[in-house]
Amino acid sequence: MKKNNIILLILITSIFLSGCKKYLEIPVEGLKTEEDVFTNYESFKDFVDYTYSYNVDPINDCMNASASMGGEAVSATAYLTAYAGPRGLYNNFNWSIGWQGKIWETAWKGIRHTNVGLANLDKLIANQDDKDLIEGQLRFFRAYFHFLLISNWGSMPYIEQVLDVETMKQNRYYEYKDKYDYQACTEHIVEDLDIAISDLPVEWENATINLGRVTKVASLALKAKALLYAGSPMMNKYSRNSAVFDKEYMERAAHAANEVIKYAEDPTYTCALVPLTGDTEEEKVESYVHIFCHTDGSVPWGPEIIWGHYPQVSAAWRSPLSEDQASPIWATFGHYFQNTMPRLFIPAQLQRSPFPMTENPTQNYVDKFEMADGSLYDVSYDSDNSRRWADRDPRFKMNFYVDRDYCGYKQDEPSFNIEFWTTDKDGNHVLGQTRSGGGALEPYTMRKFWPKGINEVDVPKANPVFMVPYLRMADVYLMYAEACNEAWGTPSTVSFAEAILTPLEAVNKVRTRVGAVPLNASGQPVPAPSIGQIYPDFRSAIRNERAVELSYEGSYWYDLRRWELGPKLANTPIYTLNFSEDWKPESFVRVELLKRIYESPKHDWMPLKDSYKYYESFPQNEGWD
Repeated sequence: MKKNNIILLILITSIFLSGCKKYLEIPVEGLKTEEDVFTNYESFKDFVDYTYSYNVDPINDCMNASASMGGEAVSATAYLTAYAGPRGLYNNFNWSIGWQGKIWETAWKGIRHTNVGLANLDKLIANQDDKDLIEGQLRFFRAYFHFLLISNWGSMPYIEQVLDVETMKQNRYYEYKDKYDYQACTEHIVEDLDIAISDLPVEWENATINLGRVTKVASLALKAKALLYAGSPMMNKYSRNSAVFDKEYMERAAHAANEVIKYAEDPTYTCALVPLTGDTEEEKVESYVHIFCHTDGSVPWGPEIIWGHYPQVSAAWRSPLSEDQASPIWATFGHYFQNTMPRLFIPAQLQRSPFPMTENPTQNYVDKFEMADGSLYDVSYDSDNSRRWADRDPRFKMNFYVDRDYCGYKQDEPSFNIEFWTTDKDGNHVLGQTRSGGGALEPYTMRKFWPKGINEVDVPKANPVFMVPYLRMADVYLMYAEACNEAWGTPSTVSFAEAILTPLEAVNKVRTRVGAVPLNASGQPVPAPSIGQIYPDFRSAIRNERAVELSYEGSYWYDLRRWELGPKLANTPIYTLNFSEDWKPESFVRVELLKRIYESPKHDWMPLKDSYKYYESFPQNEGWD
């Protein structure tokens, strides 16, 4: 009965902005159960637990969408993110199973849900520690949902009450604590996170039962990211300032990230940058992939994961067959991956699926992965068989499969030979099986989230679980390095008294963990490479490091925009690489696929659909009228 009551109350919190009256209606049944739900700790905890369901996985919750919107991936399938993103077709994301559409739909529901909980906190009969755990989680989520909204759509009202007809019309642009608009909303976010930081534990007791719960560390990391974004040039511009870094916000972001790093550097806590294991290159590659995908059914929530979407498996996507039967080909992506990632990143031929749609890493993004000596990739290497896909940053192999790679273990299965060539040995212009069977526009496919051998031939009884983290330790180290560098500009010295690392040390922790060469304070590899280009400065090195280390985790598009780099990429080509089956050096030719579309201010923010607006006169983002 208690669960039924909770479900009824949860229904009250659902928000449907397309119809104001419907959104505000409260079922009579819900009113009868509030005392029962909010006075008892266990039932209140159940109410809080439901808040986690409003979280959005950047892939798993969005059947045909990823977070690859910045040109890091491309697709021939019109309803995939990697098709619309580089073309500036942001309205394509605004449907319910698109990435942004899902965020808008669930974030406002989550905000109302947290406000209902916080409004009833005084009813809870419990000790102070239990009250703090309830309030801390609700505060974290209210801040988190607002952060998702403003990082996509710009300045939004910060809703701290359960709205009714009289309070519905909230100002979109406003002042708070001498800050305006985007930064004003950020100040509200920080206030909530500061309470969450004081209320929540660094680690929950009984880690198995409480796996995935938000913590003090998650709150600190989100605070660092919120402040970093608020102080970035684009967000500063949209807070009635200039398009430059706000040093005050960078300093605050550095301090918050430093607090997370303190826990990571303390061996008594579990959060840490996970060292890779294995003696061979292949073993180290699989160790890195293991951060994001486990093959034994366990959740990949190791010490590196600070915050993410706890995987929820939908029965609709599972194989209907019993355990002693082989999985049908069509059910591969449901039975083996427990998410929709293969629909996005793995060509159909490689997973033996009849769904020929895929998002492929672009040649431009692959170019960001350095050479093994730390020098930058040069286009002339395209025709060099010893350098093009070899002698690269170790994360190249950790992220991508290329032509002639084999993605299985059983050597008698030729269908797992990856073939991305465009011309056969006789010079005929035909496509390799992987490129033609998977609809691939580029000669690359994802390995980062796909352990080798996960298919119905090699491991038919495997039970992989995959997750894209929202926050992980590598991200925090890089946020810290960026914030310190922009605030104080001293990469090789400690930026403030409490800091335990220099910005340079933070970057090199991320790099050396995977076997990449360290950098010096000028962003140059150590030792200096004998040939090849290098980064012009430490800022450029940090930016590229974020693109490489956090590839396909949903950071790149946000980074491009907040750094004001979107307009600089406008009308620049996205390339693919064509070549012959026998790898004749002269056959490797870059071909332009399309030109990026980015118009500022239009593409600085996502558009608001009419159904998104609080009320008829709620301001639309510029350029989308």
